[in-house]
Amino acid sequence: MTKQYCDVLGMSCAACSQAVEKAVKKVKGVKKVAVNLLKNSMEVEFDENICSFDDIAKAVEKAGYKAIIGSLNADSLSNGSSKDA
Repeated sequence: MTKQYCDVLGMSCAACSQAVEKAVKKVKGVKKVAVNLLKNSMEVEFDENICSFDDIAKAVEKAGYKAIIGSLNADSLSNGSSKDA
């Protein structure tokens, strides 16, 4: 199981965050997803043997938003995310 934190660009309301969450939950292999509208972020837990972060990012894009990998370690959640461009 892999846990990935990422930024989600383009969300502006609760309906946006729900759309992202719904799209990601449909990806086979995703076990858990939590979208934070105020931080424009998402934490997703998935089985890397079934899907990849690219599959998840494609689902987010299909919903009309953009997922950008933040940090692989949980320390970034409490210290603010470090962004990879």
